[in-house]
Amino acid sequence: MWATKDIIDWLQTLGITVPLHPGTQRIPEMPDRIAVVTPLPGTGLSMEGLADSPGFQLRCRGAQMDPDDCEAIAYDADRRILGADFPATLGIVQLTAVTRSGGRPALLSAVPDAANRTEMVCTYLTTIMEVSNG
Repeated sequence: MWATKDIIDWLQTLGITVPLHPGTQRIPEMPDRIAVVTPLPGTGLSMEGLADSPGFQLRCRGAQMDPDDCEAIAYDADRRILGADFPATLGIVQLTAVTRSGGRPALLSAVPDAANRTEMVCTYLTTIMEVSNG
């Protein structure tokens, strides 16, 4: 199973510098600086069904009235994700690769939220294989 908790645990091992929150729950108003991990569908099965390619979105939020902070969080996370060592075991799956589905992290909206915080998003595609039990 490819669970959101497994993705968050892996991102924490990479040293992502802000608290990580599952996008499968309500996004908290505080703290300001946070990253939200949401599972997404990917491109499907590959390697004759041995591997799957689910995705996830990382949505980063920076400090109030500081759009540069949000950019720094998002670009640092992106560098850590793309520079990670593979394979990595996450729960019962082996993560063998991660790439972006498009370009670098981008603004979620040109207008900050009600608390004057900027948010950026980036979508990643992964390649995973179930770890054999025997």
